[in-house]
Amino acid sequence: MRLEFLRLDEHKVTSNVMCGGKQTDFCVLIDAGWDDGMVERTLGKLNPAVPQFEHDPVVFAYVRSDEDPFLK
Repeated sequence: MRLEFLRLDEHKVTSNVMCGGKQTDFCVLIDAGWDDGMVERTLGKLNPAVPQFEHDPVVFAYVRSDEDPFLK
């Protein structure tokens, strides 16, 4: 299983593709920042921890502060 950071958007949640009410995986939601550089730095700092969850039912999802309506 390959773990990575996945970008979460409203469609993925409402269609139960990721981090929705019908998903059984634990969803770790990360506010990655408000621009591409900040997103890259934030996820880069967290990246070393991801392999520790390789065999666990977890999804690492991130949102951008400037694009997510719940964070504005």
